Amino acid sequence: MSMKARLISTALPPEILAQLETVEAEGAAAVSARSDTFSIIAQDGEKLLGYAVFGKDEGGIVAVYYARSCVPVFGPMIMKQLFGAASILGVPVRVHTDKVGAMARVMGAKVAIEAVDADGIPHGVFS
Repeated sequence: MSMKARLISTALPPEILAQLETVEAEGAAAVSARSDTFSIIAQDGEKLLGYAVFGKDEGGIVAVYYARSCVPVFGPMIMKQLFGAASILGVPVRVHTDKVGAMARVMGAKVAIEAVDADGIPHGVFS
């Protein structure tokens, strides 16, 4: 595997969105096109290994709006790194998910709260 990762501050490219299910692709396209978000994309050639769309809200909380791992081990590894970085920065992480308990365990969080953001998207807040 020859993984290439890149950071972009524009909308996710069409070739990435084409590898996602329609509903997820539409949501990820809309959120990634906003000026207050950025995305990390991991690929092996043209094949998507995983991606995440991030932002930071006015309260300083790091938000993960959309994320997908196409490799079983890759997702938990990246989420643990994100949680560790947020811990070092001293800011909480907000992840848009309906699987709060499982995500909290993967990230090593001791506290997890279910919530809904202003866009009506379910998310979890971890600490």
